[in-house]
Amino acid sequence: MIYGRIYKGWEPKDAIFLNKEDVIRKCDKMITFNGVTKTQIEWSRSLFNSESTVANRLANKWTIEQALTIPLNGTIIEMEKYEYKGESHTLPEWARITGINFKCLDTRIKRGWSIEKAFETPIHKKIKKSN
Repeated sequence: MIYGRIYKGWEPKDAIFLNKEDVIRKCDKMITFNGVTKTQIEWSRSLFNSESTVANRLANKWTIEQALTIPLNGTIIEMEKYEYKGESHTLPEWARITGINFKCLDTRIKRGWSIEKAFETPIHKKIKKSN
């Protein structure tokens, strides 16, 4: 394994000391979607319980949004659109427009916040307490 890595052009220290997860991170493409950044494999594992689904979809010219949101059975989920200030968009689109990440907007809506309150309330950053 070490010789194979060196043969492929790896630095000797990387070939010797990197474990499997480090290798995946070193070689795998990072994807940011709705404010969350993970590797292709991490997205595949968390969404589809597979290591290759996202990479295969992207290799077949799917968009990142399609690759991460269309279920394995191929049924396209019609995302709900939200009206705000005369515009109609899905939550992922509103997340990009407002600068508030998708998970935060989704949680606010599920908790019964009005669209105005969900989109206009700034995110409060957690302050880490030092010991």
